[in-house]
Amino acid sequence: MKQASNEWNKEIDRTIQSFGFNQCKSDNCVCWKRSGTDELIILALFVDDIVIIHSANDNNEWKQLKAKFMAKYKMTDNKNAQFILGMKLERASDSLTITQELQINKVLKQFNMEDCKMKSTPSEVLKLTAADCPTTEQDKSAMQSVPYMSMVGSMMYISLCNRPDIAYCANSVSRFSQNPGERHWIACKRILRYLKGTATLGLKYYKNQPTDRIELAGYCDADWAGDVDDRKSTTGFVIRINECTVHWGSKKQSTVALSSAEAEYMGICTAATELKWFRNLLNELNLVTDEIPILYCGNQSAIAISENDKLHNRTKHIDIRHHFVREMVKTKQIKLKWIESGKQLADILTKNLSVKQFKELRVKLMNDGGII
Repeated sequence: MKQASNEWNKEIDRTIQSFGFNQCKSDNCVCWKRSGTDELIILALFVDDIVIIHSANDNNEWKQLKAKFMAKYKMTDNKNAQFILGMKLERASDSLTITQELQINKVLKQFNMEDCKMKSTPSEVLKLTAADCPTTEQDKSAMQSVPYMSMVGSMMYISLCNRPDIAYCANSVSRFSQNPGERHWIACKRILRYLKGTATLGLKYYKNQPTDRIELAGYCDADWAGDVDDRKSTTGFVIRINECTVHWGSKKQSTVALSSAEAEYMGICTAATELKWFRNLLNELNLVTDEIPILYCGNQSAIAISENDKLHNRTKHIDIRHHFVREMVKTKQIKLKWIESGKQLADILTKNLSVKQFKELRVKLMNDGGII
C-alpha cells in the first residue's frame, strides 16, 4: 500500500510519545525524555530500527521501556549496538569509531570489483565535464548496459554515513547520471578502487572531554566557477562538535557567482543554516551550548560582506536568501573567523586535491590517522 509507510510512522510515533518521550522539532526521528535520575534518554528511529542512548545509571528504566516496546511489537533486542544500517560501531576505552567495511565489500562484490587495484585518492586532478557524455545513439545505447546510477547511489550512501572523504567525488559523478560517458564510468570505478584500499577507515569520536562544555563549530569553502560546463561553484561544509565531525556536505551552487567572494558568501549561508539547525537540535536535547558557534571561512571579503550590510552595491544582485547569514551574524547566532587554506577542512569537499593535501585533510577531518 502506498500509505503503509506513513501509517507505520504515525503508529510508532504514538507509541513512543505514550512512553513519555518528546519528539524533537528539529529532527522528527529523534526523541528524548528525562529518566528517574534526571538523566537524558535519547531515542533515534529509522523506519523500524530503534537506537537508544542512556546513562549507565538508568539501565533498569531502559529495561522497563524495552519490555513495553517488546510487549507491543515483535522486536529483536540486539543489546549493545554493533551494526546500524550497515555501519559498524567499534568501541575503545576512550573512543568510538564508525566504519563501513562490510558495506563497502558488499558494494565491491556487487560490481565485480573485489579484486580491483587500489588507489590512494578517490579521483584524478582533472575535472569531469559534459563534453565526455555520449552524443550518438550508438554510444548512448552502449552505456545503458552499465549500472551507473546503481553504483552512484551506493557511493552516495557510503559518503553520507561516515565517509566525507568521498563526498565531493560522489557528488561530481552524480551530476552525469542522466547521460554518463565512459570517462564518468571510469571515475566511478576509481572511487571504488579508493574505497577498497580504505575500507577500514572511519569517523572517530572521542569521549572523556576535559570539560562538559559543548563546542559547536563549522567550516565552509567554495570552489569558484569550478564546474567547467556552467561555471557554477561548489559549496562544501563541515560541522563539528568538540572537534569531532558530525555533518558534512558537498553541493553545486544554484546560481553563478561573479567572484570568489560571492561564491564563498553563498557557501557561508549554506553552512550557517546547518549550524543553526544543529544548535537547535542540541538545545532541544537539553545539551545547551552557551558559546556562539564559530564558522571558519578562508575568504576575508566574504566575511566582510557577511558582517557589513552597508556593502549594498556589491551584493544587491545576489539572491536574497543568501543574506540570511547577515541576520545570523548581527544577532550573534554565529561568529565568523578567517582560517588559512591548509587548515580549511571543507577544502576536501569542493575540489580534487593532490595526494599529500588530500591525506592531510582526511586525517584532520575524520580524526583517524590509521591509513596513510
